[in-house]
Amino acid sequence: MLPQESNRVVAKVTEWERRKQNPVKEAETRKKDLIGYHTKKKLVRDMTPREHRSAKKKWKKANKKRREQQKAVQRLMAIDTPPASPVGTPRNLSPAMRAHVLGRRKVRRDRSKLFRENQKLLTEFEKIRRQFLMYKKRYQRTKKRQSYDDNNNDKYKVLSSAIKIHYSKIKNYSAKRYI
Repeated sequence: MLPQESNRVVAKVTEWERRKQNPVKEAETRKKDLIGYHTKKKLVRDMTPREHRSAKKKWKKANKKRREQQKAVQRLMAIDTPPASPVGTPRNLSPAMRAHVLGRRKVRRDRSKLFRENQKLLTEFEKIRRQFLMYKKRYQRTKKRQSYDDNNNDKYKVLSSAIKIHYSKIKNYSAKRYI
């Protein structure tokens, strides 16, 4: 380092120490630094698509580096830490107690199996119920349509028979033409 640069560094350090002792100046400096940070950092909504792409590229690289560092730390921790002790039934249980624990385990297993079967049956029941309601509604619609058609057929028959009777009763030809 040149002598001029070392003088600058010393001057900056002393200025920083003086600022640190005065709380008002320190607060002002922090505020200025924060404003400078916010002006330098751009929000995504203020970026152009090109800037956003380049920023995303930088973020990707930084995140990749961070993840690799975390994995390296995890690997070091895995090497340094001893393996976990196996989880199981303690060896010092009496035979009666061990039988009790195993019995409870069997009961729990059977209970969970029954619960799963029950859930499966409930879903199957719900599916069948929905199917039943669908077919019931279909039947009601067709029945309603048929009754409507039958009703229309009855009206048609009555009207056509009335017209035929009326037509046969008319004697002159000119009146028959209007019907």
